[in-house]
Amino acid sequence: MAQRIRDGDQVACTTKGPVPVLIAVKAIAIANTYLADDGKQIKFTVSICDLENPEIRSDTVTSTYLHFALLAR
Repeated sequence: MAQRIRDGDQVACTTKGPVPVLIAVKAIAIANTYLADDGKQIKFTVSICDLENPEIRSDTVTSTYLHFALLAR
């Protein structure tokens, strides 16, 4: 995450479930400490999105995910 932000890329992460959400938040926190040396701080927003889940194998059923969009200032 930190390197992609340094490169000027847009960074986002989509997760499902409590453990992956926790891992994503920890990864954002760690990236924030890496970027502190560059004088940057990560801000993020979370949105809820419904995506098709191939594990469900249904055309009509979707699964709800959390999408983290990151921005560095």
